[in-house]
Amino acid sequence: MPENSCAETWTLPDGISLKMRHIRIADAGIEQAFVRSLSAHSRYLRFHHAVNDLTARELHDFTDVDPDKSTALIVVCNRGHGEEEIAVARYSINDDHNTGEFAIVVSDAWQRHGIGRRLMNALITHAEARGVKDLYGRVLQSNSGMRNFCVGLGFVESRSADDPFVVVVTKALVPPPPSVGTGASVQTKASVGSRQTIDRTA
Repeated sequence: MPENSCAETWTLPDGISLKMRHIRIADAGIEQAFVRSLSAHSRYLRFHHAVNDLTARELHDFTDVDPDKSTALIVVCNRGHGEEEIAVARYSINDDHNTGEFAIVVSDAWQRHGIGRRLMNALITHAEARGVKDLYGRVLQSNSGMRNFCVGLGFVESRSADDPFVVVVTKALVPPPPSVGTGASVQTKASVGSRQTIDRTA
């Protein structure tokens, strides 16, 4: 899918303009700044362990995204001093080519503005177009805000088989209609199995 397939710009009631787009290698600086700007609690909910910033390897993996294997969308704002990342969502396609694991986090200061829902809906639509049949994420059992958010989007909860403190949320995706004249839908090309964890959002 083209890089601008999820590009979207909208304005909040207070007049601030936000833009959604795919992450780029050049976003390493704003990605690191975003993670550092999160509260310790939000970082823990996202990564399931204490994190202050991203390692060089993590930063590379998070920004140098292989479009055949994964997708990462960010929301940025520009208040006169360059782009500031305020939210990110991503998913990775597993080796079965049918399932994908997602992660999402919204900056503490930007929660409850509908950004997480808009971002997640875009991620779901992208995954459906790629032919992903089930999208799932791992949420800390204590993270009631994220659990309610996911249930509101149609995800179903189940227990994690390997961690009693984690709930798995899964959503069955609607496949895209057959391509005109071919009868074939969009298929994924490759897969990865890296584990994602997710944070609360609103």
